[in-house]
Amino acid sequence: MEQEWIQLGKYIIYIFIIIALLYLVIKLSEKMMLFLFRKINDKKTYSTEKLLKKLLKPKRNQHISRQDSNTGEKYYFLSYWVWQENKFSVLAGLFPKGSIVKGTDSQVTGTGGYPTKNKKGKNRRYKREFRVYYV
Repeated sequence: MEQEWIQLGKYIIYIFIIIALLYLVIKLSEKMMLFLFRKINDKKTYSTEKLLKKLLKPKRNQHISRQDSNTGEKYYFLSYWVWQENKFSVLAGLFPKGSIVKGTDSQVTGTGGYPTKNKKGKNRRYKREFRVYYV
């Protein structure tokens, strides 16, 4: 009877070790994929004019903006992926604090990258939103 309990304990330990190793392999492969995507993105150059057009997206001669639910401030936004650090740095350099947004009368009060929400209201893991807050 005691041998059966020892054998059962060994099986439980083996299963725990296998699960831990699988977790590590999945995490390492995710890190490698993100590293590869960053390397590919580093070679890409972004046009400031194209990014500005995407950010402002005029429809019916009006620029589309959203309002932050926490602070109530209005902002323009552009989605990007986590590995697109190159795109984020170009966007951040386009809008220094206190400058006027091209094509509008809006003055920039702040910028930043924020996680986007999915349909259930949870933060997405890889998708971010570059926001330009304005007055």
